Amino acid sequence: MDKEHATIIGGSSQQNTVIKIPNDPTEYLSPEGYVELVQEAKNHREFQLAIAKLKRAEHIPDWLAVPKVSKAPDELPSSPEDMLYIMEKVHGISLKRLAFLRIPRLREKLCPFSESEIRHLSELAFYVLLKKRKITTDEFQTSSGLVPPLFFEVFTPYTDMGEKFQHLEDILVYMKDHEKVIHTDLHSDNILIDEETETLYLIDFGIVITSSYQG
Repeated sequence: MDKEHATIIGGSSQQNTVIKIPNDPTEYLSPEGYVELVQEAKNHREFQLAIAKLKRAEHIPDWLAVPKVSKAPDELPSSPEDMLYIMEKVHGISLKRLAFLRIPRLREKLCPFSESEIRHLSELAFYVLLKKRKITTDEFQTSSGLVPPLFFEVFTPYTDMGEKFQHLEDILVYMKDHEKVIHTDLHSDNILIDEETETLYLIDFGIVITSSYQG
């Protein structure tokens, strides 16, 4: 399990799910972290509904997706089970890790690790490797746009998936204008790519602006 801010993230390979819970689920009256978790689940569902609506209207392509929420945490929990935030487990590679496989200037920083070894490192092991190599994350942060610049280095128009994904920013702008949902923390760890199905997943909805925020 990996700790992330106010939550613990775990998974079930048998049920194909990811589970988020507060760091200390026994502290029902320590609300800050739990309120953030509840809001993240609400944001997630609103983003999911917006994508589904626009797909039905054929305004956005099928290759853009978010993990499905199977259980959101209760606002007024009476047990630890009520606090669970459960979603579909996405089988994909993060944009950050894919960048280290596809961009030569980044790839050489991880020598002599092979592509297979890099792909099979756990998220924690990959994080530790970058830290030990003193590789900073500055260039992986988002810019003034909705999509991190690294995305366009990985998916250049000259590749099959690059040609397919190159309009991601236009799609997110369309969602912002028509459904009033904006993922404002879309960095290279929050974009996952399923290379087999060529599906692009957006994850981590802790910092999302939705219609409920905009009145």
